[in-house]
Amino acid sequence: MNGMMMLAVLIAAGAMIQDLKYRRISNKYLLICLAAVVCFRFVAAGRVIRLMRMWLPDAVVIEEAVRKAFGLQIPSGGNVIWMTVRDAAEGGMIPLLLLGVLFYFRMIGGADIKLLMVLGTLLGAGKSFTCVWRTVLFGAVLSAGIMAAHRSGSERFRYFGDYISRYLATGEREHYRRAGSWSSAANIHLTVPILMTVLSLCI
Repeated sequence: MNGMMMLAVLIAAGAMIQDLKYRRISNKYLLICLAAVVCFRFVAAGRVIRLMRMWLPDAVVIEEAVRKAFGLQIPSGGNVIWMTVRDAAEGGMIPLLLLGVLFYFRMIGGADIKLLMVLGTLLGAGKSFTCVWRTVLFGAVLSAGIMAAHRSGSERFRYFGDYISRYLATGEREHYRRAGSWSSAANIHLTVPILMTVLSLCI
C-alpha cells in the first residue's frame, strides 16, 4: 500500500469512527485532513520534480529528443505543480457534482460529501469518480441487506414516495431521515461504504 492510499484509509477510518460514535463528522477533523492532503500532494509533486532534475540534467536536449521520437513532451517543474493543482481540484469537485442533488434534497449529509471531496482531492479526478460510484454501490448493497433483515423494503419505498409527494406539494426540502421512521432503527452510515471503497482501491 503506497503513502497516498495509507493516508486515504486513515482519513476514511477516522471519519467512520466519529460517525459511528457521535453520529457526526466534525468540520475541524475534515479541515485537518484537507491540510494533510494538500501537504501530501505538494510534497509528492516536489519529489517528482526532484527526480526529473536528477535523471534529466540536460532537460532541454532530452525533451527535444523525446518530442521528436515519440511526440511526447516532458513537463517542466511549473507544469507538474499546475497538473497537481488541477487534478486535486477536479478530484475534489467530482463528489459535489455527482452527489450535490442528494445533498440538495437532504438525502445525504454535508459531512459525507465533504469527506468524499477531501478524499477526491487526495486521489485525483480518476480515482475520485471511482470512489463515488463504488460508495454508491457498496451503500446500495448494505441497504439491501438491511431491508432484507428488517423486512422493510415496501415501507422504505412508500416512505420515499411520500417524501417526493410532500416536496411536489409544498416545494419545501425536508430532512429525509425523520425520528420515528424506519431510518432511525435501520440506518446505514455512509462512512462505512466510503471506508469499504477506499479499502477496495488498495487491492
